[in-house]
Amino acid sequence: SWTLKGEQIGFILWAGEKCAICGFDEPYSSLYDFHHINPENKKFGLNTITWKLETTIEEAKKCIMVCPICHRKIHYNIIDAKLFDKSNFNEEKFWEKYLELTP
Repeated sequence: SWTLKGEQIGFILWAGEKCAICGFDEPYSSLYDFHHINPENKKFGLNTITWKLETTIEEAKKCIMVCPICHRKIHYNIIDAKLFDKSNFNEEKFWEKYLELTP
């Protein structure tokens, strides 16, 4: 079975542990997507974390965490992602969980 890596759980915690739009909150779920608020600033997607961690953190700061349904609604222009901010991001929480789960 697939399990979340420490940095993936850290990003979920960092993003507020719930969908930024509808509030869906499945703790430590692989169901979340990270949507770039401004696609023109996107360097890479966060679905698989393969870049240097510091680079990935910088990319995550450009995103909001959403559930798959809200993510689809964004891409079908039903929801405007720019109306939702990232003020619930907590970088300290990310590092705490990352250090706890990474050998």
